[in-house]
Amino acid sequence: MFYMKDNPTYGDMQHTNSDPRTLYEAQARADWPQWQEAMDHEINALQNAGTWSVVLQPSNKNVVGSKWVFQIKCKADGSVDKYKA
Repeated sequence: MFYMKDNPTYGDMQHTNSDPRTLYEAQARADWPQWQEAMDHEINALQNAGTWSVVLQPSNKNVVGSKWVFQIKCKADGSVDKYKA
C-alpha cells in the first residue's frame, strides 16, 4: 500500500482510466513507481508476517500460482488515497 503525498485526483493522474490488469500493464504506465512501491510494501508485509517459506518442490506436487491485483483507492472527494497491490 502506498499513500500519496499531494493527493491528486484520479482523473489528474497520467494513466488510463482503469487500474492495470497485469504486471506488464503496470510497468508500462507513467505511475509505475507508485505501483512498484505498493508491491514492495505488500511483499514486505507478507514476509514479515511469515506467510510462506521457500522449499524445494516435491516431484509429485503442483505449484500454487499467484498474480498481482492492482487498484487505486480514492477518497470521497475523488483524490487518490493510495495505490494497492
